[in-house]
Amino acid sequence: MDKVFKFIDDTRNIFWEQKKKEIMVLIDPSTGKAYQHFTQRVDCPICDIDDNFKVFEKEGFDFVKCKSCGLLHVNPQLKPGVSESFYKKSLMATHWVKLQTTSKEQEWNASAKYIPALEVLKELRTNGGRLLDVGCSVG
Repeated sequence: MDKVFKFIDDTRNIFWEQKKKEIMVLIDPSTGKAYQHFTQRVDCPICDIDDNFKVFEKEGFDFVKCKSCGLLHVNPQLKPGVSESFYKKSLMATHWVKLQTTSKEQEWNASAKYIPALEVLKELRTNGGRLLDVGCSVG
């Protein structure tokens, strides 16, 4: 069977295996959600209220949208100490940077994601202006 992404190689597979291995430590297999003792409910980081609705779930975490300001965020979130400990032990970031800096990955990202996205943004930016990319991965 042909691969969907021709650039998939051991670098990408190693990253996904590492991510799965590390994240599963946080997930309760009986619920498919992050263990409750690792998480805490949080108010909206923008408007400081806890009035939201679930939009989707990803890897054991609920992504919710604030009914007041519309911010999409994770709730409940990992407790700060859990999050810090997780990232200190994690090898995912190392594998992610290694993956994102391969020439095959950069070429695919540019042609399949970045250039088409920039074309859409160019059409939306009628009066010039600036753009802030929040969550821009490795840079």
